[in-house]
Order: sequence, then structure tokens, then C-alpha cells
Amino acid sequence: MSPAWTRAVGWLLVSALLVPVAHSVWVSFSPDMLLTPPVAAWSARWHIEFMGDPQWTGALGRSLLAAVLAAGVAVPLGAMAALAPAKNGAAMAVLLAPACLPGAALGLGLLVLAHAAGLAGTWAALVLAHALLGLPVAVLLARLGCSAELETLRAAARGLGAGPWETARRVTLPLLAPWLWAAAGAVFLISFNDAVVAVFVCGPDTETLPVVAWRQLRHAAGPLVAVAGVASLACASGAGLVAMAVCGRSAAK
Repeated sequence: MSPAWTRAVGWLLVSALLVPVAHSVWVSFSPDMLLTPPVAAWSARWHIEFMGDPQWTGALGRSLLAAVLAAGVAVPLGAMAALAPAKNGAAMAVLLAPACLPGAALGLGLLVLAHAAGLAGTWAALVLAHALLGLPVAVLLARLGCSAELETLRAAARGLGAGPWETARRVTLPLLAPWLWAAAGAVFLISFNDAVVAVFVCGPDTETLPVVAWRQLRHAAGPLVAVAGVASLACASGAGLVAMAVCGRSAAK
């Protein structure tokens, strides 16, 4: 395929992703109570109502907190799994399995386990479920950072008398930092945007923004749902930009 055709196909794919997003932003400024794009008049009434509604703002805050906590759990576990001295195909298959399972099946299984452990509807169930969803990405990104150079430097540090913690602090973490920040950003986005698994494990006090939006869509599809999409887009974009900036700064050191 020629470079011109490659660029054309690339821009087509990007447009296919961006057009629905742009339409959601457009609809969020509708003055009507239905999901109709504004033409003659635009209004920010639904954005104001969203910010003044504790149900929506609470769900947004819970989504942000759950995503941060899930990244805080999944990234260290992914790093430890990637750095483990003994790696085999069976262990990696188990670690990567959450990325291959249907969301409904995984959510139902986690619901059963949460009930058995007495964690149904709690923050622990939500955070652990989202950490499990993000763990495959965290493992893969951490493994990308485990180069031969890293292993050589770790062995050299141990040979010079450095203990495990000092080796981790002075050698492993600085070299893995860009990959771990990238993993944190990816897990954050996976958790923040998840709706399928969250529907199963959320309780009344832990409903995230996608869950509230899904429940609203089942009863009345109004512009508030579009505003929720805009809020999700803004938070996800901000998190992605922060992760990219931190990754770039870590890699430059």
C-alpha cells in the first residue's frame, strides 16, 4: 500500500473515532430535553444542571477515585509480575486472561466472588475488579521496560553489594518509570470508562459515571447523558495528557 493510501486510511479511522465524540459534544449544548443537536440556538443549561446535580457529580468523583485506586493496585502488581525471575506460559496466561474474557462473564463471576467474600457493592469490590481489568495492560507495559540492559544493571548493582530495596530504588524504578506511568494512565482509562463490569460489582454508594449514564439511558435519553460523555472525555483526555507528560519527563532523565 502506498504512503498516500496509508495516510488516507489512517485519517479515515481517526475520523470514524472522532465524529461520534464531536456529535456527543454538539448534542450536549442542545436547549431541548431530547438528544437533538442544536441548530438555531445553543444552551449550556444541561452543563450547569450536571454540575449542580449531586447524582452526576458524585458519580464523576467516584469514577475518578476508583480509577486512581485501581491504577495504584494494578501497576505495582504488574511490575512485580514482569520482574518475577520465573516466567512461564501458564502464569502469563492467567495474568492476561481478564483481557480475553467477555465483560459480562467476568462481571458475573466477580459478583459471585464479592458476595462470597462479603464485599458486594463495596469500594473494595469495585477497585479490585477494575485493577483486575487493568492488570493485563500493566503487565505487558512493564514487560516492555524489562530490557536486557535493565537486567544487566540490576545484576551489577547486586554484585556491588546493593540490597533488593536499594537496587529497586536506584536502578529498577528509575528505568521502569516511563513504562509504569504509561501503565498507570492506561489502567486509569480502563477503569474510568468501564461500564460492563461495574454494573455487576457497584452498589448504591459506589456507582460510577458510566453506570449512572447507562441507567439514565434505559429510562430517558436526555442531554445530561451527553454532558456525562463530555465530562468523561475531558477527564480521560486530561489523564492521558498528564501520563504522557510524566512519561516524557521520566524518559528524559
